[in-house]
This record gives sequence, structure tokens and C-alpha cells, in this order.
Amino acid sequence: MRFWQKRKSGFTLIELMISVALMLVLVSSVVMVFNHTTTVFNVSEAKMSIYQNARAAMEIMAKELTSADNTPLTGYAGGDYDGFNVAYNGTVSAGGRFQFKSNTFWITGSSRQNGMAVVDYYLQNVPGYNVRNLMRRVRRISITGSTTTLVEVSNSILAQYVANDNTSFQIDCFEYDAVGSQWKQYPTTTYPQTSPGDNKLPGAVRITIKFTDRESRIVRVLSRTVWIPKVSS
Repeated sequence: MRFWQKRKSGFTLIELMISVALMLVLVSSVVMVFNHTTTVFNVSEAKMSIYQNARAAMEIMAKELTSADNTPLTGYAGGDYDGFNVAYNGTVSAGGRFQFKSNTFWITGSSRQNGMAVVDYYLQNVPGYNVRNLMRRVRRISITGSTTTLVEVSNSILAQYVANDNTSFQIDCFEYDAVGSQWKQYPTTTYPQTSPGDNKLPGAVRITIKFTDRESRIVRVLSRTVWIPKVSS
């Protein structure tokens, strides 16, 4: 009679299958942890990018608005200038612009210069994405005798770029109503919408910009109110 003896070393098929299954579970757990960590890191990076864009855009626009000027652009007949111009109570869409005259800065070549200029902010579509870039156009005011011209200071796209990944850009204008002792939003009967070219500045401007990232994982709406000092015409 023969007796089969169990081997004293090695694995049975069942033991091997259990070991492989446990290893797969362990590897899957590690992969899931790293994948979650990567997602959290990417979202955090998107948040930082949004706030950097927001600070850049808001600071530049607020600084230029506080230095805005409502004096007429005498002797200018070149077109493409409407004074303080914006679609009141609405969004500045792609193709539209937010325009005003201000004492500001610009980059020419490798040097930074400053002076009176006409500033335009507008949205530029990003192909393939549901976002836009916020762009800034600056034209220096040049006065020779009784003739005024607007000189393009830079054609470089980098010099015009302000912030990326915007989904909306809205400007709301307000005037103080002394009778009612309150701020009223344009347009009203007392403070009608300004006509092109009159360069009438509002008392305050509220900037509202919605930012996101290319994958639209994070959306932030930032708003800031800028009080504009009045300059006599």
C-alpha cells in the first residue's frame, strides 16, 4: 500500500491563487491612493492658478480705473474710441470691450513707460475650450497742435495678455443719488446711460469675473467695487 505524503515545502494551487488575489487587492489600493492624491494635487494647482489670474486682472483694472480721466479727447477723429464705454448691466462678451481713458503703463520693447492712454479690456476665445482670455489693449495719446492720435504701443500678444480661463466678464456702473442718499445702478432717469464719446465716468464700477481652469473642475466668481475719483472736464 502506498501513502501520499504532503510536501513539506512549496505552495498549493489554492495558496498561490489566494496570494495573487491579495497582491492584486494591495496594488489596486495603492493605485487608488496615488490617483486620489494626484487628483487633489491637480485641483489645488487649478485653485492657485485661478487666484493668481484673479489678482492679476483685478489689481491692474482697479489701478487703472482709479486713475481714469473724464476729460474729452479733443481733436481726435480716428474712430474706435467711444470714451467710457461698456455694455451697462450686461456681460462684456467676446467681440465687445470695456474702454476708458487713464494714466497708465505699457511695455514698449523691453522698457516700461507710462502716460495718458486709452485702455480696452476684452475677451478672446480660446479654441477648443469653453473659456476665454482677458486681454488688454493700450493706445498712447499723442497730441500735436490741435490734432490727437492714438498710437498702438505693442502688437505683442504677451504684452496684451492679462489673465486666462475666464468664462464671463461683467461691468456694473453706479452713481450716488444725493436725493435718495443711495447708490443707483446705471441706467436711471437721473443718470442715463452715457452716449458714445462724452467720456462721462461713473462714481463707482463693480467688476465681476468668473474664472475656471481648462478642465472646468473649479469655478470661482470674484467681484470688486472700485470708487472713481471725479476729474473736472
